[in-house]
Parts: sequence; C-alpha cells; structure tokens
Amino acid sequence: MVMLFIYNITGVYLIIPLVLAILNFIFATFNLIVDPNNINSRLIQLISLAFIAFVIIINLKILIFGDTLYKLAFIFPFSINKITYLDDIYSTDNKYIYYFRNINRFYLMDKNEVADFLLNLDNSKIYLITFEFVISWLQYDEDSPVLILSKPILITKDSNPSLISNFILSKIRLACDNYYLDEEIMVMMNNSDGPGVIVKYSEFRII
Repeated sequence: MVMLFIYNITGVYLIIPLVLAILNFIFATFNLIVDPNNINSRLIQLISLAFIAFVIIINLKILIFGDTLYKLAFIFPFSINKITYLDDIYSTDNKYIYYFRNINRFYLMDKNEVADFLLNLDNSKIYLITFEFVISWLQYDEDSPVLILSKPILITKDSNPSLISNFILSKIRLACDNYYLDEEIMVMMNNSDGPGVIVKYSEFRII
C-alpha cells in the first residue's frame, strides 16, 4: 500500500531508488545481526533509512500541502533520455483543463532552435507543453485548424534539445502518414510559408 501511495504521487522515478534503499537496509540489518561491529553495514543501514524517510516525507508533504512539483525537479529526469509524458508521472484519471499562458513558434524544428527555446525557461520550474502542427503560416490564424502532434509532455530548462527536436519531427512524419499529407512538407521547413509548429506551454504544478 505504501509503494502504491508513493507511485501514485511521485511516480516510478522514486519507487526504484526506494526499493533499492529498502533492500540495502534489509541486507545491512542482516549483516549487523551476524556481525554487530560491522561499521560499513551500520553506515549503509543509516543512509538507507534516511533516504526512505526522505521519500515518505516528500510524498506526505505533496499530498497534504499541495506542494509544487518543480521542487522535485532535481530528482526527475524530465525529457532527458526519453520524452516524459504528463501521464508518466501524474495520474490523468482526474480530468483537468490546462491553460497554456505562453506561445512560441518553431520554424525549423532543429536542435538549435529547441535549445534556444529551453535557454529562456526558468531554472526552477517544470513546464507542461504541447505542439501544434501548422502547414502554412501565411494561411494560419487563431481560428485555423491545426494538428496536435502528441499528448502533453513535461520539460525543464535541462531537457535534451536533440531528443525534443527528433520527437517533433517523428510526430510530423507520423501525421503525414496518418492523414495522407504530402511528405514534401518535410523539405519545405526553411520556407517562410511553413510548415511549422506552435509551441504552447505553461508552468506545471500539482495542486
């Protein structure tokens, strides 16, 4: 039950080290039963116990006080080795409407453009972000139809620009295949008319 409670609040990224800490604590305790004077086992036992307490306190604090998730950003590798979807770390069983306060545009969708975008983000915040595919900038206005390329993902300033760039391009190719769009779109990305991507994002908090 405790593991399920922690998983539902802070996800798999704390469950794995927590399980390892519990196993270390058990093995260290067993070694101390055999050899009560084993200093290394005592040290491992105390460190493991401290980490277990730390994880439980963090989860209780989030549950009780509605603490913001960005205070845990040093623990979670958001979109660094793989894309982190919102529902990877936070249950989407509860339906929320997210208001995206900020809008940006990607024209080339290359890693340099993404890197420049990440550079302007706040160090201490986590952002919820979506990508909308626009075929023509000249014909686009706010009422124009767009293709949403994926479900929302989570990023930070330290996210991997190459990973995000490749993710966007792969979703555009998939959209071309699924909706029978002309794949020549992909070679027009340096054209002033498009295509491009509208980036909508906002700070993400657990409330």
